[in-house]
Amino acid sequence: YLEKESLRLKEVPDNYVKIGSGLGEARPKCVVLVPVCQEESVLGVIELASFKEIRPFQLELVEKTGDMLASVIATLNANQKMKHLLEESQLMTEQMRAQEEEMRQNLEEMQVSQEEFERQRGQSEAFFNAIEKSVPYVLIDRRGKILQVNERFEVYSGYNSAQLVGQSREMFIHKEGLELMNYEHIWQKVSQDGSVEQLSTRRIGEEEVERIQFKYTGLFNRNNQLEKILCVVTETQKQHA
Repeated sequence: YLEKESLRLKEVPDNYVKIGSGLGEARPKCVVLVPVCQEESVLGVIELASFKEIRPFQLELVEKTGDMLASVIATLNANQKMKHLLEESQLMTEQMRAQEEEMRQNLEEMQVSQEEFERQRGQSEAFFNAIEKSVPYVLIDRRGKILQVNERFEVYSGYNSAQLVGQSREMFIHKEGLELMNYEHIWQKVSQDGSVEQLSTRRIGEEEVERIQFKYTGLFNRNNQLEKILCVVTETQKQHA
């Protein structure tokens, strides 16, 4: 049957399967094997056993039955394949919908984050504008370097912007004789709490000292990571030593 041709056996082996009924059983006298073919593929084999010799017209009828059966099997296989492809397509569609929904949610979250960032930036700008001409302040980076000072801080410290920007905060502290917290400790506290305050003093004469209230406020990026610290002189008070 692998050659796609029918085979008729007139001499059936003794050990071949017997045809049985309720009254008995007997060995067939003729067996035909008819391949069930679809184009170049063999889909199966029809095996027919008989007590009488199978005539050519009967064999032709079985072969036609095989052709019809091949068409049915091919149709079933095609339907099964189509069903499998449809299931895959539906699964891919569901996955794409899930991805689209995830992307939509991510976009909404990004939009919310952007709006929050813009809101915070607006608040920061408003805050800077509010304190620009009202109190002395200095902007410091992660390493403790001075990034920016306002005019009131220049007046308060006695140094101009060119003398301060790029310099270490520690240098200014030592020159002024201030007793302040270690900057690493300040950075950690501001990272956790958002801000921290400290009271310090400096001697401005033989008989006079100045009490200074500093407030350190964190400036965070959109990922809520601390980038800079704004140090504001909130209060000064001169006293006799």
